[in-house]
Parts: sequence; C-alpha cells; structure tokens
Amino acid sequence: MDTAKELIRELQGLVSSECYPEALARVRKDAAVIESSSHSRYCKELLLLVSTISIGNNLIREAEKYMDLLSREYPGIEDDFEYVMKKIQIFQLRNDYDDCSNFIEGCINKKWNDNQKNWLNHYAGRILFWKGDYFQSNRLFEECRDHALSSGDECLEGYSLFMMGYIAFQRCFFEIADVNFNRALECFQRCGKKLSQGRTCKMMAILAYRTGKYDKAEDILKQAIEIFKKTGYEKSFINSNIALGRVHIFRGQYEEAEGFLLKTRRQSLELGFKRETALSSEFLGELCYHRGRYEESLAYLEEAERIACEMAPEGDVAVEVFRRLGDVYIALRRIDEAETALSKAHRLCERLHDKYELGSVLRAYGLISAGKGDIELARSFFNEAIVTLKLIKESFELAKTFMTASGIYCDWSALPSMPAKGRAQLASEAKYHALEAVHLFSSLGLMEKAVECKSLFEKISNRVVFGEIECEYVCIEFRDEWMHGGRLIAKSPSMLDVVDRIGRVAPSDLSVLVSGETGTGKEIVSRLVHDLSGRAKGPFVAVNCASVPPTVFESEFFGHKKGSFTGAYEDKIGFIEQASGGTLFLDEISDLSPQHQAKLLRVLQEEKVRRIGETRERTVDIRVVSASNRDIGGMISSGELRMDFFYRVGAEHIQLEPLRKRKEDIKALFAYYMGRHIDELRVEKGVLELLREYHWPGNVRELVNVVNAMILLGAGKRPVMISDLPLRIRDFQSSEMMTDGSGAVEFEGAAKSGTNLMCKPNCGDLEKTISMCIRRFGGNRSAAARELGISRSTLYRKMKELEI
Repeated sequence: MDTAKELIRELQGLVSSECYPEALARVRKDAAVIESSSHSRYCKELLLLVSTISIGNNLIREAEKYMDLLSREYPGIEDDFEYVMKKIQIFQLRNDYDDCSNFIEGCINKKWNDNQKNWLNHYAGRILFWKGDYFQSNRLFEECRDHALSSGDECLEGYSLFMMGYIAFQRCFFEIADVNFNRALECFQRCGKKLSQGRTCKMMAILAYRTGKYDKAEDILKQAIEIFKKTGYEKSFINSNIALGRVHIFRGQYEEAEGFLLKTRRQSLELGFKRETALSSEFLGELCYHRGRYEESLAYLEEAERIACEMAPEGDVAVEVFRRLGDVYIALRRIDEAETALSKAHRLCERLHDKYELGSVLRAYGLISAGKGDIELARSFFNEAIVTLKLIKESFELAKTFMTASGIYCDWSALPSMPAKGRAQLASEAKYHALEAVHLFSSLGLMEKAVECKSLFEKISNRVVFGEIECEYVCIEFRDEWMHGGRLIAKSPSMLDVVDRIGRVAPSDLSVLVSGETGTGKEIVSRLVHDLSGRAKGPFVAVNCASVPPTVFESEFFGHKKGSFTGAYEDKIGFIEQASGGTLFLDEISDLSPQHQAKLLRVLQEEKVRRIGETRERTVDIRVVSASNRDIGGMISSGELRMDFFYRVGAEHIQLEPLRKRKEDIKALFAYYMGRHIDELRVEKGVLELLREYHWPGNVRELVNVVNAMILLGAGKRPVMISDLPLRIRDFQSSEMMTDGSGAVEFEGAAKSGTNLMCKPNCGDLEKTISMCIRRFGGNRSAAARELGISRSTLYRKMKELEI
C-alpha cells in the first residue's frame, strides 16, 4: 500500500504541473501497482488520477474505461465532484456539447460548495460559448472571475479571463481580447499551468494574425508549439499548427500552408478531434479557393460543414464555413447555392455579432449583385462591407474588399452601354479603392497583393482622363542637419535631446535601455549607440527575445556542444559569444522570464559563459543595449522585470516619445523617405497638415509603410497629392474637426454611412471638409456626397450656402 501511496503522490505532482506524457509513462510503468490496488483504500483516488492523465493525453477511450470502472465499483460516485468534472471534460473532448449541457444541468442542483458551483458554471459557460451563445456565456465567466478574485482561486480566474478574451475575440473586440488574454497568461504563469500558458499563447497568436501582425503571430505560435511538445497535449499542438497554416495563407505561402493543414487534418481524423478536423478542412478549402482549385475547395468545405453542423450548427466554425462556401459557389457560378450559403452565414453573423465574417459576407453579396447587373446594389453592399470592417479596425479583409470593389467598378466603367457620367463616377471610385488597397496590403507586408492593386490603379488611371483640379503645391527638402550619425532623423526637441544623450553615453561601456512604443525607432537608437562607441568595428548582434522559445533559451544564448542533447548535431556558438567584442542588442526584454533574466545577469556580471555540455567557461566582452515597448516601472512593480537585472541592463535609460508627441519630426521623416530617389519633392498644399494631424499609432514604422506604398503608386515622380494618402489619414482630420461631442447628426444619411458629420460645425471647417472631399474624389461630387454620408442635393445646397 505504501507503493500505491507513493505512486499517487508522484502522479499528483505531475498532473498539477500538467506534465501528462510523463504521468502516462509512469502509469504504464506501474500498471501492476495500479492493478494490485484495485480493492485497496487508494483505488478510487488512483482511478480518478489515471482518468485525469488519460484525458490530459486525449486518450478518451481509456478515460471512459476507468470512469466506467469507478461507477461500477463505487455506487453513488456520481455525487463525487471530481468524478463529475472528469465526465464533463470527456464530453468536451468528444465535442458532445448537447450531452454535456444536459449532464451539467442534471448536476448543477446537487449539494456543492460555492467553489464547486462556480467551476460547474464555468464549464456551462464553455458549452454556451461553443454553441454560439456569447452573452450568456460571458455572464457566467464574469461571475466565475469575480468569485475567483474573492476566493483567491487563480486557476479559475485564469480560465475565466481566457474565455472572456475568446468571446471578445469572436465579437471582434480585439483590444479587450488582448487585455483578457494577457491577464489570463499572468494567472497561469503564477500557478504554473504550462499547458494553459500554451493555449493562451495560441489565442494571442491568432489575435495577432487577425490584426495583420503576421511575424508576431508566427513567433508566438512557435512558443506555444514548444510548450505543447513538452506537455504532449496533442489537441492544442494540432490547433497551433492549424493557426500556423493560416498565417501562411495570409502571406500567400500556399505550399507551406497546405503541408501544415494536410498533416493536421490527418492527425485530427486519426484522433477523433471533430473541431480540429473541421478547421483543417475549412482552411484547406480556403487555400484551394485562393489557388483556383474550386472543386477541391468545395469538397473540403462540405466536409467541414458536415462536422460543424454535427457539433454546433449555430457556432463560430459554421458561420466561417458557410461564408467560404458562398465564395466558392460564386467562383463556380452556382449563384443560387451561393445565396443559400451566404444567407445562413449572414444569419449567424448577426446572431454571433461577428463583424469580421459579416464584412466578408457583404463583400460576397456585392459580387453577386454585380454579376446580376445591379451595380448600384453592389456598390451599396461594398460600401457597407467597408464600413463594417473599418469599425473593427480590420485590415486584410478590408483590403480584399477595396480590391474586389475596384475591380468590379473598373470593369463596369469600361462598358459602352454605361452612360458617360456613370462611367466617370465608377472609374473615380475604382481608382481610389485600388489606392486604398495598395496602402493596406503594403502596411501588412503583402507586397505581391500591393503590386497587383497598383496594376489595377494604373489601369484605371490610364483609361480615364479626370478633370484637372487647380491645386497649390509646395516644395519640401530634407536638410542634412536633421540626420544624426547617418542613422537617426531628429528635428524635435525631445529627439534632439535623445541625440545628445546618445553622444554622451555611447563612448562609455555603460549598458543602455531604450523604451518606447512599437515603431518609435528603438533599434535605430541602439545601433547608433553601437556606431558611436569604441566597439563600432565589433559585431552588433540583435536578438528578439520574444522569438526565442523558453525551451531553447540556454542553447540560443550560451551555445552548446555537439551531442549534448538530442538534436545537437554540431557545436553552436550562442548569441553572447557572437557579440563578444561588440554589442548585444536585446529587443523586447519584457519577454524574458525572471528565471532567464537571472541566468543572463550571472553571465553579464562574471563576463563568462559556459556552453551546454561543456565544463570550461569562456571569457566574453560585451556591451548590452536593450529595448522594451512596455512600461518599465510597471514591470518592476509587478515582478516581471527583476530589479537587479534592470540595474545591470539599464544603467542609462533612454525613453522615446511616440511620433504624435513630436510632430516636428514628421516633416523631416517624410521628406527623407519620400525624397530619397528624386531631385525635387513637391506636395499638394494640405498634405503635410494631414500628416501632422494624424495620430500615427504605428509611429515611424507606419509612416515609412505609408511612404513605401505611395512610392509604389508613383508618387514622387509627380507631385504628391492629398488623394495619394491612405483613407485613414485623409479621414482623420475631418472626423476630429466635425465632432463636438454631442453625438447628434445633422445630415440625412450620415448615421447610415457611419460618417462623422456632427451637428453644427463652424462654416469654415465645413467648407474646408467639403472642398477636401471633392478634391479627394477628383471633382466627382456624387462620390464626395457618398463619402460624406449625404445626398447629392444636400451637398449642392451646402456648396451653394458656403459659396464653394
């Protein structure tokens, strides 16, 4: 019996840390002990543990076998809370949502304590979530979170925050989702739940690729995959690879995506994972659609539809599959079937409040309407899709919508049967939609798509000669005094102060910590510190800490000896040795765990490093420059950044202001990046004002992306026009200008279009807004009226009143 007791203790430790493969190996090794304990006082506890381990390893049949044994050996065990929880987990693993819901309902009124009731409510909330009832599920998760906060149950708090983040994600409240996922991750880190950390990382990665941050998504997914490899949790491992396949689809890397998704589909089928099979098939269908393999796409999507409708016909997978089926049917010219599928998707979008999918459904409706010859209805759908996607700050599907609408308008404007006035109007809209698509695809780093839209832009621009609009132009030039050290552009007082501090600290060997928002130029500052130091001829080794999985941290930083571990096929020099004699740049140090900070601190203090598998230490000579986009004080207070590590890497702290707070730099940056390849940079009067007024959430990086897209469109070879700027910049000033905080709408149609024309703006501002909008659309007053959300008659009346 002592052997059984010892086995239980060891298994409990492994289960607590979610090390299910190790626990399973221990169970298999000591099968005889478990068998001999079948009639001992330890039997019930041991069987429950083994059930948990089987569930953790997705061995559903084994788990059910142990649960059946428990129900036979222990009458009344259905009132045991731990047994009930195992039953619920098995139902969820099998995606049997209706049976699980009925089971929970039958258990909920038994005599449980408050904590047990909240765990049951948590799982009830999960079932409601998977069935698409987001409001009721979120209410349950909020109650569970509040209870967890009051009782100190960090595990329940983490799970509840995770699911609240998932709901916010599904409803396209991406900022709320990000906050909840980060809070959940902190809970799981504190209570040592590695598997849950991996799942949270996976959702943070999906959130990243939904918002166009493909590199970040791939880095986070690789970390999640490493965690799942270690925990052996195949379901989440497969899910992460499905997400990685989706990232490749977004990037247009179809062969890589197909390899991932075919493998995950096969694994999901073998293991009986319904949801994962449906997702793999859905995204394979999407991939085949993009490659023009429509019949193959249809076969995958029909499989995904069948599984989704078996699991949760009103759930998130179903709405995605119906929408994609609609796209494929349109491509196959099976319009009746397309309308049926899109109608189902539309109904579910409205029910689930899924604006991401709704925008895509509306775009598909626009295509169908254009195909039926109703261009006005098509325009209505495209405009509604654009507004819907803009509201959730989505970029990829929005770019696709601009591109699709531009192509349709371009084709229609070439029809001889179209009246001349209508052709000009459509051509104008086609041109500006293509331009906006270029800007969006360029900002996402999808240059092939940007070039495709550029060709569309040039096609329509060459076909139609627009009326000349009188414009005033100004010449701008870049001054050499704004460039510092051949790298850093600085004109504002705050950046000139940064330049001065770099000049003072660079010649020393002091460590430097650079902080600031993403895109403010932290790496440029760090490289300038290196260039102006005595180490300038030595190496500059840049390491993105977020992209280094925890499992290979020591190998990457310290190096390893050949044969020191599985996969160490040759000697490896770590980052620290590579940087010896020069500078080691640690980007995003906030992603280093306190444990890894301690290991780095020891090396930095002793100036010695030992490779994995070696006994001798090697002397290194490095200077550390690091960077973070997070609040340093808050990280120290929360314990995420060790005080001793901060003192070692942050002897000098340089903080960069966001671009919106140093507007003097905007002109200098624009002049430099825009004017590099031309002798004289001419811009329409008003361009620089719009650039200065815009809030630049992506900082310098966003400005450079905007310039690159404009150069792609040919700006610079000719004067840069206001109409060359992306819509978000052109609209920013007018939306700020026209808002008085009252929330009232003056013009008819403004609320319908989503345009921010608020009550009683002053006449000067209104005159300027209308004039700018007319100019933006090449003098096309009908297009300007639609953009402003008013009728043409209202626009003419206002122009007459204001003498425009």
